[in-house]
Amino acid sequence: MGFVPYQLKADSLFIQHPLKNDLVFKGTIDASNKDTLVLKRIDSTYLTLVPLPKKEKDSLHFDQVVLSRSGCFGTCPIMNISIHRNGSVVFYGEKHTDLIGLYKTKLSPEFTNYLFKKLEDIQISKVATSYNVGHTDDETVFSTFIKNGKIVKSISDYGQAGTKELLWAYKATLNLYKQLSLTSIPIHKETPKLNNIYFDKGAKRLLLGKSETFLLWLAIQNATITPANFEKEYTFPGGYYATNPKRIESDGQLYKVYLKNGHITTYDIGYNFIEQNFT
Repeated sequence: MGFVPYQLKADSLFIQHPLKNDLVFKGTIDASNKDTLVLKRIDSTYLTLVPLPKKEKDSLHFDQVVLSRSGCFGTCPIMNISIHRNGSVVFYGEKHTDLIGLYKTKLSPEFTNYLFKKLEDIQISKVATSYNVGHTDDETVFSTFIKNGKIVKSISDYGQAGTKELLWAYKATLNLYKQLSLTSIPIHKETPKLNNIYFDKGAKRLLLGKSETFLLWLAIQNATITPANFEKEYTFPGGYYATNPKRIESDGQLYKVYLKNGHITTYDIGYNFIEQNFT
């Protein structure tokens, strides 16, 4: 997989368009040395390219990133992708994507290292947790960064108003599934279909973004079904934010799901998702 597909034809540089397969003329090489590339563009102006300065390492570290797209008032994709530093990828296409369903694959170590190096350029400790472009009917991109199974930061970006490093991450990861050879994963028919959900505990409410909800959904998809009883601490009352659950009760580790079809299943995900990530 090429990181930046390009071609040199004589002294002319062509770079592949990020959304198409077309090669786009960028200019003729006027001069170059170890640290500088000068291009003469078609309008006779010059473009000088130099290496970006090295950034300080961020104080927040992560070994997994999850990105989710909410959809919009139109045909924006609704999807989720999880990428781990070990190279494992899980993709879930929900609507308006080339692939619908749950899939997995493995990235090469070389590309994984490249991708995480660019993701680290976001410097998540220094960016805001929410961005908003200021108009309506657009999509929200949710990003969640995880270290050793614990969420360290989540970001919601309505209308892609975030930093240029965040925008690069969207382009590099959200369409990655189109370039990979994927293996289908069966979805258990009783697994609840969730969107941006929340849990109530007394008068308090915990809101989960779409990428955080996807993490929980994956945990439930991989959980053990158990007959165990438990004392509920958290309740999700269903409604608009869930397609098929009527209600979910939980102590953080066990999730008792009441489906609209009358089926009731308790899932043991093996750890307390809420305490681990939100307390």
